[in-house]
Amino acid sequence: QSTFTPWLAASWRLDNAQMLYASWGQGAESDVVPNRAQYLNAGQALPSIKSQQFEIGLKGARDNLTWTLAAFDITRPVYADVPVSCDDATGACTLQRQADGNARHSGVEAGGTARWGPWWLGGGLQWLQARRSGSQDTAVNGLRPVNVPAWQVKAQLRYTPPTLSTLTLGADLAA
Repeated sequence: QSTFTPWLAASWRLDNAQMLYASWGQGAESDVVPNRAQYLNAGQALPSIKSQQFEIGLKGARDNLTWTLAAFDITRPVYADVPVSCDDATGACTLQRQADGNARHSGVEAGGTARWGPWWLGGGLQWLQARRSGSQDTAVNGLRPVNVPAWQVKAQLRYTPPTLSTLTLGADLAA
């Protein structure tokens, strides 16, 4: 397969320390190739999943501080096992792995870093509104996709001893 993933971005420098930017693009990924006998399309490569993303944000830096604030919207197809036929007696189904609606992820993300002497501190916060739509299983439409949290918090702390500049000790927290 071949795929084309265009990307377009523009930025505007507000001053020497801040920049406003916007971008639009497409991405490509692949899904699992079905490899069990109950799949009608077993062993067949699935088409590429093509996502679309828009982002607008602000980045800045002053002295030993950096910051970023961004809003984004990503839409991507979701693949699922769709029953084609089922045996009423055994309950066994013939399946087909196929596109089954979309997942849309919209949100806001903020982050920053600070450096003082041998210490470095970084962190970020993300709010995410993620929803499924267009699925043949109407029960999942309007719901949050599996394994997609509404909030995410990250923090990192690093220390580089002045006498051993090739060594960095660090701790990360993600929740």
